[in-house]
Amino acid sequence: MEPIEVKEAIRLDDGSYQGVVQDVVPVERMGYEYIDVLIKDNNTQAVLKYSCPNNLTQETKLGRLLANFIDLNVGSKIDLENVLEGQLVNFIVVNKPSKKDNTKVYANIVDDSVKPVKQEVV
Repeated sequence: MEPIEVKEAIRLDDGSYQGVVQDVVPVERMGYEYIDVLIKDNNTQAVLKYSCPNNLTQETKLGRLLANFIDLNVGSKIDLENVLEGQLVNFIVVNKPSKKDNTKVYANIVDDSVKPVKQEVV
């Protein structure tokens, strides 16, 4: 394994941002399956994680996210990477203290704030 460089932490203020969906990663945490959507902020190049339980209905967090990009039809199968990766999105960040160490603050993407950037038709 190659040595890894220690970098300075990137801080984001509370507010609205624009970025690109860089990756969609299935993960398991504490026995539950999640979909982590990694979004790279256009200005700072920080990568933030928007995590959704891996349960897809029109009412779930993952379903509400996808409904911003495509029509959700019961029974259809959706390739999350094809739908989300490379999408230019707007999102809102709110800083919250860490649950383990309240002296540390982390930028969190607000639930249901990830939306596609509307392209202007000329």
